[in-house]
Amino acid sequence: MEKTIQKIQSGDLSKIEQMYISQAVALEVMFASLARRAKAQDKLLQYETHMRFALKAQNQCRATLQALVQLKQPSNTTFVKQANIAQGHQQVNNLAEKNITPQNELLKDSYAELDAGTTPTPTPKGIDTTLEALGKINRRKNTER
Repeated sequence: MEKTIQKIQSGDLSKIEQMYISQAVALEVMFASLARRAKAQDKLLQYETHMRFALKAQNQCRATLQALVQLKQPSNTTFVKQANIAQGHQQVNNLAEKNITPQNELLKDSYAELDAGTTPTPTPKGIDTTLEALGKINRRKNTER
């Protein structure tokens, strides 16, 4: 056992590969056997039970082979600074890298006073600003369809 551990630590993964392959073959045999048994069943409950276990064995076989492929060909790891994944509108704020806020950048060298606004101009003469109620709306005399 210690020799196997030392081999794995040194980078020799042949023992793990053998284990994965033997597990996948055993799971494939289980799948075939359970599928054959399910086919021979007359009652639905037994058929369903055997098929459920057969499909579970097949899924485990797939997962074992996928782990073996990952062991043989590891995927490259990518470090992404920003990922824009959205179904609709999104706002991206990349200012965290600069450690500044837009307000500080805008007011950096200017010390202008705030504009209080202009004085309102008087209303032109001749315009009646009072509101009156609307008159009656002329409706049809015959309200039936």
